Amino acid sequence: MHEGHRKRMLEKLTGAGNSLNDHELLEILLYNAYPRINTNSIAHELLATFGTLDAVFSADIPSLMHVKNVGINCASYINVCGKVLQLSQKRDNPLPKLYNFYDFKNYLSERFKTINTEEFIIFFLDKRHKIINEWSCSNSDDTIVMLDIKSITKLMAINRPYSLVAAHNHISGNEQPTPNDDNATKRLALLCNINNVLFYDHIITTNEKTFSYCISGKLNEINKNYNIDSISKFINDGGI
Repeated sequence: MHEGHRKRMLEKLTGAGNSLNDHELLEILLYNAYPRINTNSIAHELLATFGTLDAVFSADIPSLMHVKNVGINCASYINVCGKVLQLSQKRDNPLPKLYNFYDFKNYLSERFKTINTEEFIIFFLDKRHKIINEWSCSNSDDTIVMLDIKSITKLMAINRPYSLVAAHNHISGNEQPTPNDDNATKRLALLCNINNVLFYDHIITTNEKTFSYCISGKLNEINKNYNIDSISKFINDGGI
C-alpha cells in the first residue's frame, strides 16, 4: 500500500533532501510510526494544528493525540524525536572536529561528568585526525563494560577509519587502568592491527584525572605484542 508514493518520496529525500518542504519531511519521518498507511494527511494535520515543525516536536503526548489519526504510538514517537532534537541542540560540550589529546581530555571530562555508570566509547578518525563516527556501549554493571568486538569490526568495515581512539570513564575516581582495561586495550590493539587501523590511544577519565595509554607508554608496548606478526610467531613457535 502506497509503496510507489513512498518510493518516490525516499528517492526525493536521497536525491535532493534540502528541497523537501516541512510537511514532506514530517511525512517521511512518520513512515517509521505508520509502516502501512498514508502519512501525508497526518503530516498536514499536525502542521495545521501546531503551525510549525518546532511546535510539533515540542508538543506533549496528550496534545499530539488530539490530532486526527495520531495514536499513542505515533505521539510517543514524535515526542521522543523532539526530545532527542532538544538534547542535541542544547549540548554545550561539542565534540572537537579534529583529534588531539588535550582538547579531547577536556571534552571527555565534561561528557562523563554526569554519568554514574561506566561507558566505553570508540572514535573513528580519518587521515586528517577528523572524527568521522563514534560507537559507545555500557551495560547493567556500573563498574565494567564488556566490549562487543563483532559490532566494532562491523563499524570498522563501514567507516573505514585510518585510526581509532578509545575512551571510558572510571566512576571510582581512580584513573589508573585495571586488568580488565588492559585486556580490552590488548583486544582492540589486535583488532586494529588485523584491520590495518592505527590505534592512537585509550583514555581513562574521572571527574578530576585522566590516564592515557599512549602518553604512559603502555600502548606502545601493547601494540608491539598484540599484532598479527607476534601472534603468528607465537603459534609457529609452538605456543598453541
